[in-house]
Amino acid sequence: LTKYDGVKQPEVKAVNYAAQVTASALNVRTGPSPNYKVMEINSQKILLPKGICVAIDAECEGFAKLAGVDGWVSMNYIKH
Repeated sequence: LTKYDGVKQPEVKAVNYAAQVTASALNVRTGPSPNYKVMEINSQKILLPKGICVAIDAECEGFAKLAGVDGWVSMNYIKH
């Protein structure tokens, strides 16, 4: 773990795979934790529908980062 301003930061692991959303609607968050806000566009929450395939380029503490954006999703609701 890396320290930043005295706080331990979780380790982000680089990966490269495709995954499919298994939840009926999956929140896209601003960081790798349920404590981060759900991303919004024009005050509308960004939700991924069930069955959509997404590219994943990083993992951190049970969350996967969507490739090409700064959005994170729970790995409990995707399969690869």
